Amino acid sequence: MSEKNEPVAYVDNKEFLVLMKQRREAVLKAQEDNKPIPRIPENIGKIILDISTNLAYKGNFVNYTFRDEMISDGIENCIKYLDNFDSVKYSNPFAYFTQICWWAFVRRINKEGSQTELKQKYVHKFGQDLEAYDTQPHDMDEVYHNTSIEFEQDKQ
Repeated sequence: MSEKNEPVAYVDNKEFLVLMKQRREAVLKAQEDNKPIPRIPENIGKIILDISTNLAYKGNFVNYTFRDEMISDGIENCIKYLDNFDSVKYSNPFAYFTQICWWAFVRRINKEGSQTELKQKYVHKFGQDLEAYDTQPHDMDEVYHNTSIEFEQDKQ
């Protein structure tokens, strides 16, 4: 691994596999002894953070404004499925966790897309009911414009 403050350009898959094997052994031992599952080691957490962050800067995902949420979703999903990786059967934890992050990003993009669509429908509907603005009596002589609504209406 690299120094603590040094950015990581890649993940060493062989070292990651060794760490995942150690993790699997620790989890199995804890389960045998009826003890709680141990904390995720910091070096595994750092690798998961690097995978999620670096994937978010790939061309497929770089231009989304909610990139931080995508990274968080990727990390959350990796942690959720961390102990599902079978280091006995498989030898590529990097691919496993990259795929988890990828699908977490896709789910976030779909969720944000549907939220944006919902907001646009609401703004469009609200824009048709401009009379519905609740104004105070001292505001009756003024003309008010909602630039967000006007912008959305102009786009259509």
